[in-house]
Amino acid sequence: MDRTDLFIDVHTHKIATDNQIAILNLIINKEFIGPPQSFQQNTDNQKFYFSAGVHPWYMDNWQLQMERLNEIASNPNIIAIGECGLDKKVGKPIAEQIELFHLQIALSEHLQKPLIIHCVKAFNELIEIKKNTKAKMPWIVHGFNGSIEIAMHCINSGMTLSFGKSLLNANSNNIQIIKTLSNSSFFLETDDSIFSIEEVYSKCSAIKNITIEQLTSDMAKNFNNIFKC
Repeated sequence: MDRTDLFIDVHTHKIATDNQIAILNLIINKEFIGPPQSFQQNTDNQKFYFSAGVHPWYMDNWQLQMERLNEIASNPNIIAIGECGLDKKVGKPIAEQIELFHLQIALSEHLQKPLIIHCVKAFNELIEIKKNTKAKMPWIVHGFNGSIEIAMHCINSGMTLSFGKSLLNANSNNIQIIKTLSNSSFFLETDDSIFSIEEVYSKCSAIKNITIEQLTSDMAKNFNNIFKC
């Protein structure tokens, strides 16, 4: 599929419009909560896909959530596991977060689907886990917010970064970080922000001093290389 003229939103809570490809994040809990329409109704003609995972913010009954995730994760319209990961600000024991994260890494490897990662104040642990697990599937750190040193450690560990609303904040370190990165090492996203993916692309193209057309083409190459769908 030719995606070079589409805006790819690699992590969002909003439905894609006609000029977008979006990976819509599903929220797993005991009962399973998803978007208004079932992910099973997606067709080849639609331009949105799904990710599904157990978030470190919502770890109550996480064993039951993992059971539900294991039930649905093989659906072909779910093209990534996550978001999942580590968050030292959430107040959940980090050892338990790591245990849950390892289970989702294993699921990602088993199903051969990329991992979309939430990481707050735990990049040392994240990089160490990446090294120790020798995971082969791509890892995407969504909503990256860290230093250039952390960014390069992640990239050198084989991860891809994703940037969103921070690029529209004139005081964000991410503006300087993304200037230094190869276009092959990142994605763009909206997450739960009020901004559109078009606004994020527009700002990123200005920061990188490239055309929107070049940026959409490069992001399409990244999408094709990582998600293979």
